[in-house]
This record gives sequence, C-alpha cells and structure tokens, in this order.
Amino acid sequence: MNYTGFSLKDHRFIKLLGKGSSEEVYLAEHMYLQTYVAIKMQKARLDVASQQRFLYEAKIVAHLDHPHIIPVLDFTISKGRLSCFSTSEDVPDIFISIFIEHIT
Repeated sequence: MNYTGFSLKDHRFIKLLGKGSSEEVYLAEHMYLQTYVAIKMQKARLDVASQQRFLYEAKIVAHLDHPHIIPVLDFTISKGRLSCFSTSEDVPDIFISIFIEHIT
C-alpha cells in the first residue's frame, strides 16, 4: 500500500523514498511544526514476536550516536503495523533533494 497523502500521528506522508522486501520509507511533514522526517513503515501486519523484535532493534538504534546512523525519534504500532520515525537535526541531503524534486 502506498501511504502518500495519508497521516500518522501529526505527520503527513509526502513521498515514498524507497522500499525493501518488508518495509517502505516515506518523507513526511509534521503538520504543525512543518519539520520533515523519514518514516519507515512495515508493509504487512506483524505477529507479536516480530513486533517485539522490531521494537528491540528500534530501542538499540535510538541510543546510538553515529554520523552514519539516522537516529530513531519515535516508534508506534498502528493496526498491527509498525512505524519508526527517524530524522537528524537536518534532514539528510538525499531527502532534501527528493523533496525538492517533489515540489518543483
């Protein structure tokens, strides 16, 4: 499912940035703050064990501080699908260039 145009929490999905076998990454805008994040969405509903594993990985990444790792800022489970909100202080250049392509 393509989530472009949909909302999750206070974020509106702007554009699909990429996808793998089990997840998709979207550029999203906070509706009130007008800040941008990358949101990783699971393509399918996950069983409880898979949800726990994904949460465990998100917790680990949330505590890492490295210039080549985009930090996890938020995590949510909605209707059995997992979402991982990520951004850095500045949206990475790749997201900016894709966003510029989207609005021009």
